[in-house]
Amino acid sequence: MLLPLIALIVLLLAAWFWRSSMQGKELATLAARNICETHDLQLLDETVAIKSLKFRRDEMGSPALLRHYEFEYYDGDQTRKKSTIDLLGNVVVDMGLNRTGDSNDNVIRLH
Repeated sequence: MLLPLIALIVLLLAAWFWRSSMQGKELATLAARNICETHDLQLLDETVAIKSLKFRRDEMGSPALLRHYEFEYYDGDQTRKKSTIDLLGNVVVDMGLNRTGDSNDNVIRLH
């Protein structure tokens, strides 16, 4: 009786994690698209990808997943450039456009 209950709990946790991950990627893609449109850049399709996943506390002190995404865009200078987006839970907390090659260049701090 205990084994099916544990299996069900594991299955539910896996489904929650998968759904949360898909929502996070959708939010990161939307944020990347918006920042590229704002700066007249071309977001390269299918380049938004998760690079790290950590546990952090949000502003309320509750545990949340911090997801670090990278994406690529084209700036018109014959080069692809990489930038980042950080989500804490379902909130974008950091975005950046790496316009000069320096990884800390043009980082937008939201909190």
